[in-house]
Amino acid sequence: MNELIAWLLEQIDHDEQVVLLVGSAFSGDWSEHRRRVVLQCQAWLARGSEPLHINRPSASFSEAAEVILRLLAVPYADRAGYLDVWRPRD
Repeated sequence: MNELIAWLLEQIDHDEQVVLLVGSAFSGDWSEHRRRVVLQCQAWLARGSEPLHINRPSASFSEAAEVILRLLAVPYADRAGYLDVWRPRD
């Protein structure tokens, strides 16, 4: 997951660079929100298997983080460096 986290942060940085080039047609705030979510997922992964208590009792912070990271990467799937192993699992 560390590789996915690093790659996602690169994509967000790229989006922010595009915003600087084309102006405010895109909201930089959106990039900052995505960055916060990625960093929160990174922290959850570091926690390991601490229970999350959402839809099912066996969910953990690390399981939730992995799902969220995979979903955040989907819009970037057409970019160089995206790995098929990052696709959301069924």
